[in-house]
Amino acid sequence: MKCNSSTLEKLISGCIKNNRDAQQQLYQQYAGKMLTICMRYCANYEIAQDVMHDGFINIFTNINKYEHKGSFEAWMCKIMVNESLDYCRHKYKFVNDDVGEINYVIDSNITTPLEQINAKEILKMITKLSDIQRVVFNMFAIEGYSHHEISQKLNINESTIRSHYNRAKKALRAMLEG
Repeated sequence: MKCNSSTLEKLISGCIKNNRDAQQQLYQQYAGKMLTICMRYCANYEIAQDVMHDGFINIFTNINKYEHKGSFEAWMCKIMVNESLDYCRHKYKFVNDDVGEINYVIDSNITTPLEQINAKEILKMITKLSDIQRVVFNMFAIEGYSHHEISQKLNINESTIRSHYNRAKKALRAMLEG
C-alpha cells in the first residue's frame, strides 16, 4: 500500500528528525521494491538484503538532502541502484574485454509468450546472467543509462558495454525460448 503525499511527508519529516518509528514505517513501506532493485544487480538474496540495508542507511543518513524535486520513491530507487553498483564494482572484477560489438539478427517470425511470464520469472532469468551482463543489462534496459554513462560509471570501454548488453539480450532470449 502506497503512502499518500501527506503521510509520506510526515514520514520524511520524522526520518529527518531520526525518529525510529518513522524510519521503520518508511522501511516497511518500501523494502520490497528496494530489495527487487538490489536483486536485479546482486543475484543473491542475502547479498541483496545487505545491499538494501546499506541503501536504507544511506537514505536515512542523507534524507535531509532530498530536495522535494521529483518523486521521493525515485530518489530512493536511485540510491539503491548506486548502492548496488558500488557493491558490484567492489565485488566483481569488471575488465575491458574489447571483443567488438556483436550484432544479432532477430527473426521476426519468432514469437515469445512474454505475457505468460511474471516479474519473478524475469528476475530469475536476469540473475542467471554473468555478473557484468546482469549489471549492464539492468543499467541500460531497466534504469535507462546510456552506454556512455555505463562506461563511465564502471570504467569500461563503451564498445565492451555494448558487447555485454548484446550478449545479455541473446542469453535472455535463449532462456525465454527454452
